[in-house]
Amino acid sequence: MQTFDILIFFVVLGGCTILILFIVGWVTKYIISQDMLKSIETFKRHLALESGQALEAFKSSLQQQKTLMSDNLISTLAKLHGLLVDVNKAGREFAASVGRESFNVSQGKAQSASEIILQFVELFSKSSIFFSDRLSKQLNTFIAETATPVASILANPRRELTHEEKLAEMAEAWRNFEDKIPALMGEMKKEYRKSTTPANDMWENKA
Repeated sequence: MQTFDILIFFVVLGGCTILILFIVGWVTKYIISQDMLKSIETFKRHLALESGQALEAFKSSLQQQKTLMSDNLISTLAKLHGLLVDVNKAGREFAASVGRESFNVSQGKAQSASEIILQFVELFSKSSIFFSDRLSKQLNTFIAETATPVASILANPRRELTHEEKLAEMAEAWRNFEDKIPALMGEMKKEYRKSTTPANDMWENKA
């Protein structure tokens, strides 16, 4: 009987031990899982905070780049427009001198107009990245078909021509250039207005 009681005692003791170990294990796992959940939540909060800060920093940098591009576009458009005004004035002075002043004086004025045209071409070639594709295409066509050939004729008319023929050739070249100025200025003003509109998106305007 005593042996049986002892056996029951050990069985009960073993069961209690197993139960205690199970409870301890469960509590340990629970504590660990809670700590992990807290760590995960903390990590999520930090990640969200850092991601938000990184996003804001990216937006700020992007806005600064847009502002810089817009400022460069506005500045370049103003310079190009100013050169068109200058060349228009120089070209008209040349045209007015033909037949009224000596060949050398008229030729000098034609060369002045040519130099301004070349300044216009050079400035655009260095700054075309700031313009919309539409205006860039128009300016490239204007430069290739009108500005460059006219500048060449104004600066260096054909040698085999007489003075009168040279003046006539230069005057015709100038008229061809002058006819294109109003439309070109109009397109540049449109580009300027787009770039100075508050809601304007510089990337969308590259269409």
